Amino acid sequence: MLVGQDGTTIKVRDNDAAITFIEIKLTNDQLAGVLSRLSNTPCEAQVFGFENVGKKHECSNFVFEMPKNSTYKDRTAIAIEQCKKQMEAEGLTEWKADDYFGSQGSYFTNGGVDYAQTTIRRWV
Repeated sequence: MLVGQDGTTIKVRDNDAAITFIEIKLTNDQLAGVLSRLSNTPCEAQVFGFENVGKKHECSNFVFEMPKNSTYKDRTAIAIEQCKKQMEAEGLTEWKADDYFGSQGSYFTNGGVDYAQTTIRRWV
């Protein structure tokens, strides 16, 4: 729970699934009502990732070869597409790849071949 000048945010987390699946926002007036035990206080709530609640989060590093014609300018878009193709070819359809390729270790060269790597996740 985070209480601030503009309101309060309450986040509900499933640690096994490694997700925050409910975020509740209260104005200061609503928080005062809750603290004074006023039942059925209206609030704003957002639910996301609910399909993964109660499941276990697994993650792994996924390394794949980049095409020879990939340029620096377009390499993130190429990496996302190449990652999807390689995961499908390896039968990893139940996994979801992170689309972030901005870290220092996202791209590397080994033996004259360019590679990219990202984190893949699934909930079981």
